[in-house]
Amino acid sequence: MTGSTGRVLRGIAAAVLGFAVCAAAPVQDADQKTITLVHLTDVHMRPGFNAPERFRLALRDVRSRKPALIINTGDTLDGSADAEVKWASWQAAVAAEIGDIPLFNLLGNHDIDAPLTREVACAQLRMPSRYYRFDRFGWRFLMLDGNGFAADQEQWDWLARELREAPAGMPIAVASHHPIFSMGATIHSPGDQIGRWKELVALFATHPNVKLCLGGHSHLADVTRYNGVTYTTGGSVSGYWWELEKSSDGKGSYQQTPPGYNVIRLAPSGVVSVDYVRYPDPATR
Repeated sequence: MTGSTGRVLRGIAAAVLGFAVCAAAPVQDADQKTITLVHLTDVHMRPGFNAPERFRLALRDVRSRKPALIINTGDTLDGSADAEVKWASWQAAVAAEIGDIPLFNLLGNHDIDAPLTREVACAQLRMPSRYYRFDRFGWRFLMLDGNGFAADQEQWDWLARELREAPAGMPIAVASHHPIFSMGATIHSPGDQIGRWKELVALFATHPNVKLCLGGHSHLADVTRYNGVTYTTGGSVSGYWWELEKSSDGKGSYQQTPPGYNVIRLAPSGVVSVDYVRYPDPATR
């Protein structure tokens, strides 16, 4: 990398992360009826740092926004130690705080840390399989298992078939734990992006009804619009893994991204807005 290239990339990074708390995509069809999708990621449930109680604060804030649905893109657990305790904390918080709001989950890499298995994680997260699809409010959602995706030809073929066979004009959202295209990850941690991400970006360019891609993993919040697709990485509910002393600001942030989640407005023809919001947690204020 040349010095000038490095300066350009650092400038881009500053621009991206500078608006991480409230990032909005260009408005499309603002007069149409919209729905609200909340995108959670990287909860990293753990017994310490008062994480279970602080996660409930996040869910209460989510519920106050009255979303039509919630998507959680994984790393629900913070690894395999005390897994039963962590799953119990997750289940109790979800049962108590989100009511009847539909919740759809994905597998993160830490949800299947050895000796944890995909089968157990899918059961705990009430997922029909490790990758799946569902339809809501005129949108189709394709939920990927980003773990080992580069070598997973079976899943690639499934995704390609789903894109080919989707009804014409039906908007599609694709979600995975590892971001498919993220400026923050490109700058700070390129290896965080999903395997074969460049091929996925090229594939989506041939399917204009792909409108939105959701990702997590990097703990960074950013929005990138490319080839008509809004790619957004949802920061993390846990920030710096619920820790304060090690965080970049002493208030739980990771690389200037505070603990939070995405609030996304969807219209029948595309994405209206993406906003990354902090939730009220006295520990991070």
